[in-house]
Amino acid sequence: MRADHSCLQGTSIPVSFGNDEAAGAALENGVVIVDRTHWGRLRVSGDDRLKFLHGQSTADFLALQPGTGCRTVSFMQSETSLS
Repeated sequence: MRADHSCLQGTSIPVSFGNDEAAGAALENGVVIVDRTHWGRLRVSGDDRLKFLHGQSTADFLALQPGTGCRTVSFMQSETSLS
């Protein structure tokens, strides 16, 4: 399937697959898959990596099982407010 792309901070991301009406119906009545590869990833190493990430974010890293992840992570700013 061909996708129309847009550029976001130097990264090309799909914005439409040419079936927007069907996608809208699926959003309300079915299943939707969203490409979020442009969000990026973090690689953190060290024995205290989970404790560090848990303390710096709103995600419960300590509850994650090996091979799993979390949907959204909000990191805390120095003022301890949500970013």
